[in-house]
Amino acid sequence: MKRSFFIFCALILLSSCNQETEKETVPKDSSKKTKELKDKKEDANLASKTVELELIPETNFDSYKSKLTKLNGDHSKIENWLKKIVSMDKDRDFDGSTSYMTKECFNFVRDVMDFNWGYPGSIEEATLKSKWSATFDLNYTNYGHLFENGNGGWVVKKLTDIKYLGNLNDGEWFQLTIKGGSTENENKLIRVVKVIEKNNSFYLSNFLGISEN
Repeated sequence: MKRSFFIFCALILLSSCNQETEKETVPKDSSKKTKELKDKKEDANLASKTVELELIPETNFDSYKSKLTKLNGDHSKIENWLKKIVSMDKDRDFDGSTSYMTKECFNFVRDVMDFNWGYPGSIEEATLKSKWSATFDLNYTNYGHLFENGNGGWVVKKLTDIKYLGNLNDGEWFQLTIKGGSTENENKLIRVVKVIEKNNSFYLSNFLGISEN
């Protein structure tokens, strides 16, 4: 009788130990799986951020313009700023100022205009390509001024349309239609510009002369 009672107690004790072991094991396995899932999620988020930060080359507008993404928001501040710089058109006195362009964009358009004017000592085509083809689109560089054309200076100039194209590479892109000359309708220019904001100021960081007629 005593022996049976002892065996019965031993079985109860063994069963209790097994239950405690199971209780301890389940949370550990569950915690491990939760950590693995969390790590995978963090890796996925990191990969997503890496893709988002990847810049698209701005060397072929006809190709990357389809990647422009229109963002909701008020662009009136940028548009008013664009109206101001078009009316100023200070490129006729290019003295090294980059007040409304990034330094790189300024140096690029200055070289383009220098090449198109073709004065003795102007930059050669091979040098222009070697210097800028990896950064900017050289297919739209047929301009001698930013917001005018010709060599006599416009009497009348009007920014008749500002079209928001979208966002790309941390900048807002716009298409500008400019009319003027000796009369308002003598010439029509189409420009595409990229505007970035830095230290609460706007700058042109890319410039394309789409057409002049």
